[in-house]
Amino acid sequence: MADRISRRFVQICEILLPLLLVSCTRERPTDLKFEQIYLVDRPGSSLFKAQSAQGGHPAPLDLAIELSTAETFFPHGAALVWGFCGEKKKWSDMLYTATDTDDPPDHRSSAQSDPVRHRYIASLGIVLDFRPPIPEIPNFDLTKDKRDICLETGSGTYADVWQSNEVRVPRSMIEKALHEPPHTSLPLSRNR
Repeated sequence: MADRISRRFVQICEILLPLLLVSCTRERPTDLKFEQIYLVDRPGSSLFKAQSAQGGHPAPLDLAIELSTAETFFPHGAALVWGFCGEKKKWSDMLYTATDTDDPPDHRSSAQSDPVRHRYIASLGIVLDFRPPIPEIPNFDLTKDKRDICLETGSGTYADVWQSNEVRVPRSMIEKALHEPPHTSLPLSRNR
C-alpha cells in the first residue's frame, strides 16, 4: 500500500513539476527594442513555394522587423511570438541574428555612453491565407489590417524559461514599410 502511494506521489510530481517551473518565467532581455521595419523580397523561399503549391495566396514579400538588445545571451533558435496588440499572440516565428554593425565599439565616439546593442531580425509574412482555413492558425493580411503589432521573444528549458519584454511596432511604421521599395536580402550573420 505504501509503495502504491509512493508511486502515485512520484507520478503527480512528474506532472506538476514542469508546470511549476514554467510558471517561473523570467523576463530577459528587459531592454528589447524595435529598431526598424522594411520589406524583403523573398519569392524563392521554401515557405512561398509551399504555400503556392497548397493553393494559398502568399505575398512574395515579407516584413523584416529589426530588434536590438544590449544583452548578449540570446541562444540559437530563440522563438518569436507575435500578434495584434491587445490580443493574444497567435503566430510564431524564429528570431535571427543580424550582422554586426559597421561601427565597432573602438571607433565609437567617447562621448557615446550607450552599450553596444546586438541586432536580431524577425521575418513576418504579410499575408497568411490557408485554403481551406485552419481555425488554430487564423489568416491575416497586414496590408489591410490597421492595428499595431506586438511581439516578444522567448526560449528555455524547464529549469530556465525566459521571455522578453513586449515590443510594439506601430501601424504607421508598418504602413510606411509597405510603400517603400523592398530589400532583396536580409543582413543575417554568417556564424548563426
